[in-house]
Amino acid sequence: PHIAYFIANVLQHFDIAIFSTGEQDYVDALLDVMDPSGQVFPKSRRYYRQHCTKVFSRVEDVKAPSPATSLAKDLQIRPTSAAVFSRREDVNTQPTQPETFLANGTVPCALAKDLGILGRQMDEVILVDNTASSGVLQPNNLMMIPTWLGDPNDTGLLHLANNLDCIVL
Repeated sequence: PHIAYFIANVLQHFDIAIFSTGEQDYVDALLDVMDPSGQVFPKSRRYYRQHCTKVFSRVEDVKAPSPATSLAKDLQIRPTSAAVFSRREDVNTQPTQPETFLANGTVPCALAKDLGILGRQMDEVILVDNTASSGVLQPNNLMMIPTWLGDPNDTGLLHLANNLDCIVL
C-alpha cells in the first residue's frame, strides 16, 4: 500500500536503484508491471541476486547457534541493527548437508548487498531493506523497514517516506 505516494515523494529528493536478492527474471517481471515505461526503475539501476555477496559464518557458530541473535552476532551486525534483525527462510544457519561446509571452516549463511556497486560515495547512499543481513557490508547505510505481510492497511512506506524526508531536511 502507498507505493505510488512513496515513489513520488522519494523521487523528489533521491535517485532510486533496486537491489534485490531475488532472481532477475522475477524482479524484472514485477518492476515492469509497476513501471512499464522503465522511467522510475530503469534496467540500468536494477541489481539482483547475482550482484549480491555471500556472507559466511564460522562452522562452529552455525552448529550451535544461540537463540534469536546468533546470526546477527556471527555476521558482526551492530547492536542497533540486531534489534530489528529477523531471520529469513533463505538464510541457512543450520545446514543439513555436510558438503555445505567449505574447506576454510565457513558456511554461506546470507546474501549481502554491497553498495559499492552503485559507484557512489557511501555517505550519499541509503539501503532500505527488511533484512539486516542485506546491509552487513555497510551497516551505517542500512535503514530497516518491516516486512510487508499483505496487510492492505500497512503504513510502512508512509513512515519510511517521512523518515527519508527528515534526512533531506
